Amino acid sequence: MDYLSLKAAVTQAAHLLNGRRMSGVRRAARDEVVLDFGGNGLLLSIRADRPGVFLPPTGSGIKAPGGFFSDFPASRVKGAVLASMIMPEKGDRIVRMEFSAGWPEKRGETFVMVLEVMGRHSNLILLDSDERIMGSLKQVPPDMSRVRPVIPGHRWTPPPVRPGSAIEDISAETLRGASCNGVRELMDCVRGLSPVTARLAMSRAPHGDPEKLSAALRTMSEQSTGGSGCLALRGERWNLFPFLLAHEEAESIRAFTSFSEAAWEWRGQTGADEGRRVPNPVQNMAGRLKNEAEKIERSLAIIEDEETRCRGYGELRLKAESILINLSQIPRGASRVTLAYPSDEGSSIEIEVDLDPSITPRANADRLFSRVKRLKRGLAALKKKKTALESSRKDIEKARNALSDGDERPAKAFLRRVAPPEAAGRSGRRKPGSGKSGKSPGRRYWKEGFTILVGKSAADNERVTFEAASPHDLWLHARDYPSSHVVILTGGKRPPEEVILEAGRLAAAKSGAKRDSTVEIMVTERKWVRKIRGGRPGRVTVERFRSIRVKPKG
Repeated sequence: MDYLSLKAAVTQAAHLLNGRRMSGVRRAARDEVVLDFGGNGLLLSIRADRPGVFLPPTGSGIKAPGGFFSDFPASRVKGAVLASMIMPEKGDRIVRMEFSAGWPEKRGETFVMVLEVMGRHSNLILLDSDERIMGSLKQVPPDMSRVRPVIPGHRWTPPPVRPGSAIEDISAETLRGASCNGVRELMDCVRGLSPVTARLAMSRAPHGDPEKLSAALRTMSEQSTGGSGCLALRGERWNLFPFLLAHEEAESIRAFTSFSEAAWEWRGQTGADEGRRVPNPVQNMAGRLKNEAEKIERSLAIIEDEETRCRGYGELRLKAESILINLSQIPRGASRVTLAYPSDEGSSIEIEVDLDPSITPRANADRLFSRVKRLKRGLAALKKKKTALESSRKDIEKARNALSDGDERPAKAFLRRVAPPEAAGRSGRRKPGSGKSGKSPGRRYWKEGFTILVGKSAADNERVTFEAASPHDLWLHARDYPSSHVVILTGGKRPPEEVILEAGRLAAAKSGAKRDSTVEIMVTERKWVRKIRGGRPGRVTVERFRSIRVKPKG
């Protein structure tokens, strides 16, 4: 609900329920609570796509399957009397309900329910007479919000008042001074306006005339009393309005004599006149944004682990320098030595170094220096990937916030960028990575700056091998066992042996031989892998390969 709809809902609910005793309270869903006032219900929702205040119609069939708050018994509030229901700050979507306590030993005290309508950050909070939190539908620990943690026992802090003037106080002079030439400028100037309401106001004031615009906004506010409402089809969505629209202002309009009826219909997403259910593109976009956010968090966790490993290049460099300093003292063929390394204080420290006995000590040092260079390059590459992922995370957060305010454009732009749709009717061979699904193929891992893809199913194996991989990328598979297809995206570079071994360990771990001590892994360029004609997804033949033996990754 936007501010005007919430204002209408609260006005109607307060008129009906103020002074009434609450006979029960239950959770109707994970993010909805129903207060029962002896035959009249009040549903408080913190659903990300449908937060607000609703009056369920008689016979609505709302069932209450669970308890009240997980950390607060419903018996504590049962019998309380609703003393007042208000929105304390004009323009802000905060509903405050004060109750006279109903349990005998606490008679005379008050408690408060606060509904914060803020999209996916919405919450329902129960406060004692000292404004301390007794329970909430969502707990917000300090690591999630240092400014406003929501934890039982903490004092409740109201959200900061948003900038701009309240719609009730707006004037032509204010609009003229703010130069409200567009929807976004109007929303910045007038607190509590949703994009849909702002567009409607602009359409009622040709050329953005401040006098007509302020009159349109004032009329909208005065009509938001809960007396009537409508659902209006504008574009792909049915929008809720706490007043009636003219027929030319929407593609289709469903008028209701009571705003609570319109709001209840909107909550259930019932659409056209025949009562069919309208697809909810906002919910779909919100789900896709959530999936992208989860993928980013997983990728960032992997990068952090890999960064920790790459930062170990300093220890390797120390070992390489120790070998060169003590070159004459290291016997040929040694597999492990303890070497002295001079410290800054003039003394020396002892360092244990593992050596490959098949090569000279100098060659061992050169190999370590090469690993140091690769790890430093990998660290730089990981930093770039991390920066890009963190930027995408911020874009998702902005898109989610805009979506909760009714603005779909940032979400659509982001989703087009990460999963561009296939061009209709495009023929010919697909380019690598241009799968039918919007999801990227394979699970991603990083090693020393190289991306490793691991197939998650037979169909995904095929996408990893024949869509994501280029002909010269490396392909790995457990020999003589069913296994995930594993691909190293080389980008035209030759990956170091440690990267190949890591990919081999992943292939072994995702194979039928994952419990063996060592597993033989085929390694080849993807160009030598062929689909079996008529075979099931993921079935291939390999023309040439080399073998490595690895221990499955735990």
